[in-house]
Amino acid sequence: MGKQLRNKPGPTSEQVLKHKNLDLTRRNASEFGRAIRDAMLLRRALGSMVRAVKDPKLNSHMNKWLHKAAKSDAVNEYGSRHADAGNLQLLEGFNYNRLLSLDRALPVRPEHAMDVATGVMRLNVPACIVRRKKDLFPEDATHFRIVSCGGAVDFGKQRYSSNITKSELLTMSKKMPGFQLEHSLEVQPGQVMLHTIGIVFYKVEDGEAIMLRGGALKIVQVARKEKVVETPGTSTQRGRAGRHTCASDGKGEPLGGIYSRM
Repeated sequence: MGKQLRNKPGPTSEQVLKHKNLDLTRRNASEFGRAIRDAMLLRRALGSMVRAVKDPKLNSHMNKWLHKAAKSDAVNEYGSRHADAGNLQLLEGFNYNRLLSLDRALPVRPEHAMDVATGVMRLNVPACIVRRKKDLFPEDATHFRIVSCGGAVDFGKQRYSSNITKSELLTMSKKMPGFQLEHSLEVQPGQVMLHTIGIVFYKVEDGEAIMLRGGALKIVQVARKEKVVETPGTSTQRGRAGRHTCASDGKGEPLGGIYSRM
């Protein structure tokens, strides 16, 4: 029959789990698996709003961002690194829809503020006209809402709480008055607070607003609420330092009039 070519068999499942030459493979798989779980947690925290996004590669896109944050972990060894111990501010600017960023969807740049100590989030949207953009907005869209989504996430326990507020239903290509959205949620010490804002499109049929896929959502601020550690014989000390990008002085005092632009 002559010579026959055969594919070289790959490693067995036991070799993958135990062989020393596959140690890097195991470490990479462990870190990326954790990034996938963390990304799923953030999507769940958005609730129904994540269904307003139409991006077939959202999951893989988000997994890469969480993995990038995990690589910034300077505390744990390679293979045990995770986003919660890294620089979670790397998530700021993440667009849930690669096909339509929030900056392209809105003609203005809303101002936002977040206070981790009180859990208060504010969104200040200037007056503008949101005009239909062919090939970017859903074809059937006639109306839209501006949304503000807050999440308090415990990556270690894989738990979250969330609070979402929306503007009234607004008409496409008609001048929208300026307005402010404000809401809050309870953030426990050690939890990470994320502020996500966006635009969600609707079509109105027989007086009913039907949400359409194809909106834009963007993480604009991330911060951790610090743990307070009581040390015997000393005054109260703060635990792990939070990375504050919110409107706070870092001591729990809200700076209500200070905003950050997107």
